[in-house]
Amino acid sequence: MGGWKREGWGGRQDLDGRVQSERTALRQSAERVCSRLDWLDKPDRILLEMVYEQGLSIRKIAAVLRQNPSTVARRLRLLVDGLFSPEYQICLLCRRQLSPLQMSIARQFFVQKKSRRWMAEFHHLTLYALRRQLDQLSVLIEEHKHLGMSDAGTAAHAGAEGWCG
Repeated sequence: MGGWKREGWGGRQDLDGRVQSERTALRQSAERVCSRLDWLDKPDRILLEMVYEQGLSIRKIAAVLRQNPSTVARRLRLLVDGLFSPEYQICLLCRRQLSPLQMSIARQFFVQKKSRRWMAEFHHLTLYALRRQLDQLSVLIEEHKHLGMSDAGTAAHAGAEGWCG
């Protein structure tokens, strides 16, 4: 029974290279998250810092917060998804066109996933007035999606604000 070799697999060196590239990708993802922490309120920012800067596990964070690990993991996923959502990226790109109220509503709606009732109470608006603000944001987002700029990605950090008039 001769030795069996798999073709296309370079052995230990190939495995080390793949592991190294995965580590690099993870490090870059963590750096992207950390670069956007200023956009969050303090409790959310601290939660993401605990994971991405201090390297704490979800279980350790859950123990500190006295919450279920699945609750902490869900909150982390929602925050990261919100930070990188195309809708919020468009709002960031066009922030010169938006009032501070609209930017606050965009952050609370797309990133923090706050309820409409909560946002209305926080901003001392009626639900109707809040819905008008959200409708204006939706119009802006749809205009940019039709212009082919829905994949804003890192454009908010690249200073590509010139896309918005």
